[in-house]
Formats: sequence, C-alpha cells, structure tokens
Amino acid sequence: MAVLRLSNGDDLVVKLTVAEAAAKLQGDDFVEIDAEEGPVRVRPSGVIAIIDSSERKSTGFRFGVEVGDKG
Repeated sequence: MAVLRLSNGDDLVVKLTVAEAAAKLQGDDFVEIDAEEGPVRVRPSGVIAIIDSSERKSTGFRFGVEVGDKG
C-alpha cells in the first residue's frame, strides 16, 4: 500500500506499491487508481509525493529547521 500526497494537501491511500504507483503516474493524462474508497482518477502532476505505508500505521512528513549560531 502506498499513500499519494496530493498538491491540495490531501492524502490518498492506494492499493499499489510505491514502485507500481510511480509507474502508473507516468505521463500527463488522468489515470485511474484503485484506492481504499474505490477507483479514483488522478492527474500525475497533482501528486507531490508517494509514501510507503506498508511499514507503518501512520504516515507523514517530518520537517526540520536548522537554527543559525546565536553567539
């Protein structure tokens, strides 16, 4: 299972591996992908990340901020 992070901020859980999802999202036209809620049409340019969800029960990004020297 993979999670597609969409440019509108939504996450879409799909019934594909990360490699399968990446292969399916080649090109510019809408593609139909089987999601948990049923088939969904997705435009590849609207997907900003593909995340592997098979290893964890939760998915997300971690952001780090590097703070400059205050001395």
